[in-house]
Amino acid sequence: MRRCKYLVIGRGIMGSAAAMHLASASDGVVMLGPTEAMAYEDDNVPEASHYDVGRVTRIADPDPFWSGMASRSIGRYRALEEVTGIQFFNEAGFMWADANHERADETLDMTVRAGGAMGELSDDDIKQQFPYFNLEPEVRVMFQEGEGGTINPRGYVGAMTKRAVLLGAEVIDGYCTKIEVFEDGVQVTTDDGVEFHAERIMLATGAYAAFDGLLPVKVPLKTNKHTLVLIEMPESLVSGEFAGMPSLMSQPYADRIPTFTLPPLKYPDGKFYLKIGIEGPRPEASDLAEMNAWFRSGDDPDLNKGLIEELSTLMPTLDVSKWKWLACVTTDTPDRRPVVDLIEDGKICLQIGGNGYSAKSGDALGELGASLLLGNPWPGPIPQEELAYDRF
Repeated sequence: MRRCKYLVIGRGIMGSAAAMHLASASDGVVMLGPTEAMAYEDDNVPEASHYDVGRVTRIADPDPFWSGMASRSIGRYRALEEVTGIQFFNEAGFMWADANHERADETLDMTVRAGGAMGELSDDDIKQQFPYFNLEPEVRVMFQEGEGGTINPRGYVGAMTKRAVLLGAEVIDGYCTKIEVFEDGVQVTTDDGVEFHAERIMLATGAYAAFDGLLPVKVPLKTNKHTLVLIEMPESLVSGEFAGMPSLMSQPYADRIPTFTLPPLKYPDGKFYLKIGIEGPRPEASDLAEMNAWFRSGDDPDLNKGLIEELSTLMPTLDVSKWKWLACVTTDTPDRRPVVDLIEDGKICLQIGGNGYSAKSGDALGELGASLLLGNPWPGPIPQEELAYDRF
């Protein structure tokens, strides 16, 4: 049996961030999770939604928790890139277009409070700076020029993992099948039968937290199935007409689909794609088999059609004839905030429920869980009790 101080189960964005922060303060840190799990055909291997190259990042948010988490994380992107040599941040800017004027005011206020520089754009501003966008005149449009745009989630995970390893953490390519709590710590068994005895562990298993049976307490998690549409774009347009395109969050009037749109990014197949997805509730996966099937072959033809039609409205000059879909899931809690809490007399830390926001805020989220395990002061920005698992 192998022994360590801290074992982080889950090598996604929150898990790799937590391991990085643990390793900065302690030795004996081990990270357990499969590498590039989407390549496996075995349904028992945990998949992940971060095997993509683009996620929206921005400070702008009407929720003070998420705007604060984003501000703290984005402020550390460049330093993390520098120390690891892994580039993942595309500071293209972020645009929020909202038909709800009250929510627009809240978003602007919270963004400024969190330290973000954001201002409102007029119709003439949009036409001059972003002529490819067609936004309704009655919609309020805010623009965050700096500290927003896109991140490559694969690169972000890679950078935080590399930083953790540079600080002394060990990476184990595998996944957890069993957890047993004892008086002197926690015993973890991996898929290949290796046993670890850790003084404390962290569960950061993403969408699998709802189905893998590892959670020793009941947390009301909802795993939502998402379809994203990727529009293929020629490189000449990427460097030409659409150069400098920001990310866009569109909250139009009720007769249209709320969406998020990312500027064209280069994917592993060497092609450039502009991505659009729905911003809102989606169908729920009922069990592990359904979620894994969705990851591999999930498709919603009606939503695909609706997203392409909405994109054609938002960007009427864009050629949407070449496209493909991409499956994703998010793990939501009832109040749209994560669970970060200690259980089993402090031997296990739960860090679950990204609610679709964890990609941009991974660093700060990992810091929360690591602080609990290390016994360090809680970094905020809200009281820890508001993220406790028994608040529901």
